[in-house]
Amino acid sequence: MTDTTLLPTVDERSVPALWRDQIQSQLAASERVLAWVQTDLDQRLHFERGLVALTNLRLMACRESGGSWTQWPLQPGLSLRKRDHAAVGTLEIVDANACLDSWRYTLGHDPSAQRLIDAH
Repeated sequence: MTDTTLLPTVDERSVPALWRDQIQSQLAASERVLAWVQTDLDQRLHFERGLVALTNLRLMACRESGGSWTQWPLQPGLSLRKRDHAAVGTLEIVDANACLDSWRYTLGHDPSAQRLIDAH
């Protein structure tokens, strides 16, 4: 018998199908996805898919072109902020010293970005 409380959790209704298997393979035992935003622009504002996900342990992100996940363990002083300008949203992860990374998206994804901020 398997104890499902120790398995990583990805809600099939919430995480886009494109990313579900990829994120599932990154999760630790008992880690669960709390919120996410699918991004659709790169830093030069060219279309490129990506995903930023908040779990109960960390923030993690993947860009389609890179294929590898970056991650930041949740800790005091780490925060998320978002802003928009000219129909482009920007989500940033910052600590006390600097912006650690940022992602861009068209404003149709802004509600998901706000849910991610609220969950953090």
